[in-house]
Amino acid sequence: MSRVDEVIEIFGLTEEKIKRRKHYPQLSDDIVFDDKLTYITGFSGVGKTSLIKNLILKDDSWYVPRKPTESNLPIIELVGDSVSEAISILTKVGLSEAFIFITPYEQLSEGQKARFILADAINRNKNKIIIDEFLSNVDRLTAKNVARTFQKQCRNAKISVILVSAHEDIIAELLPDMVLELDFLGKFKKIDRDEIEYTKQEFQIMNGTHEEYSELKDYHYFGELSMKESKESYNTEYFVIKDRERVIGTIIYREPYPKALNFLAAINDINKEIGWVGRTIIHPSYRGLGLSLQLLNTSMYKKKYRESRSILGYYMSRHLSAGYMETNLVENKDIEIRKQFIELIEAKSKLKVEQLRDDRTRDLFLESLSDEEQNRIAFVGSKWFRTKFLEEIKYYFEIRNKKMSCEMFEEIVEFVEKSYSNVPIDVSILTAIPYKLRGFVYINR
Repeated sequence: MSRVDEVIEIFGLTEEKIKRRKHYPQLSDDIVFDDKLTYITGFSGVGKTSLIKNLILKDDSWYVPRKPTESNLPIIELVGDSVSEAISILTKVGLSEAFIFITPYEQLSEGQKARFILADAINRNKNKIIIDEFLSNVDRLTAKNVARTFQKQCRNAKISVILVSAHEDIIAELLPDMVLELDFLGKFKKIDRDEIEYTKQEFQIMNGTHEEYSELKDYHYFGELSMKESKESYNTEYFVIKDRERVIGTIIYREPYPKALNFLAAINDINKEIGWVGRTIIHPSYRGLGLSLQLLNTSMYKKKYRESRSILGYYMSRHLSAGYMETNLVENKDIEIRKQFIELIEAKSKLKVEQLRDDRTRDLFLESLSDEEQNRIAFVGSKWFRTKFLEEIKYYFEIRNKKMSCEMFEEIVEFVEKSYSNVPIDVSILTAIPYKLRGFVYINR
């Protein structure tokens, strides 16, 4: 006698009893999943996975995301037909950091993989997706924040989605249109959206400190950029967003020029009215919730104008959504002396000027120059630096629709000619290297 037969005999099980005990979830015909965000939950073993398998058998238009076949490739290679399109897709789901773009899928955290699943569905133009074990292996704080981003982007993209998990702690963040709670007897309870308790998470913006900024500084791909030194030299204000006591976002507004230059009438005029956005950083677990937009649009900063420059500005519309207008940066202008300087540098170094961003490469290049070559490069580089300085001054007047008086301009020209007659070559090189930046200005009315 087999062990199974022995158990049947011991407990007096009949074929009818066994058949009756094998319960599988059966949904009624009035349960419709299209045009909805549905959350299926219940204890492990109640048949959630069996249910969605049956759904897929009945309707093969549902897309079930899989691990990418080339999971060893950086995710920037896995979506979109171009770098621009890929960045645009990834930033929509909160994967909005340069280092994440070049990270292979297999090295992403579980929370980042969940975000990528949605990016992949958007990329494939799928409008019906099913995800089993949704955020089951993610820490619950990250799960809540990913859930908020996920539901927002699904609704924006008009994607019908069925999410399956034994966890019930993210229901309020997902705000599903329908929840199905399964039990061990093959029954289910349907809960509609208006029956779900939902408390909107409000994050408060408040004045911050350099120490609070330091908690997040390493999450920015550029690093600290000497902001402490900047605070001592420039008038600087910090603002933060907190989730209870945790700092989850920060923005730094800084006057464009050092306080020591306020004796110059043009610079004093600029510093009085303009704040430059030096940094906007959101904790990785909270990205995709629109927090950077709140920081960019905070009413707590009182200067009349806010000026911002952003690489990601080319791929996402957060500045425009926050009420900023686009500007024509000096960085993006075709300036002859800059072209001459870059041509000279590239001819002498046999490198593209962008390669000289690397400190070691730049040092080796400078060490290779003869005294005559150094003098020539320093002369052209200083001329470029002076030109850029004056163009930036003009730019800050242009974005305010103000005219600079002749006296102001003459004072600035005299100062620039005296102060920047011999600019260090490495400084000139770094200011000449092109960056793909998009400029914005906000007017506090």
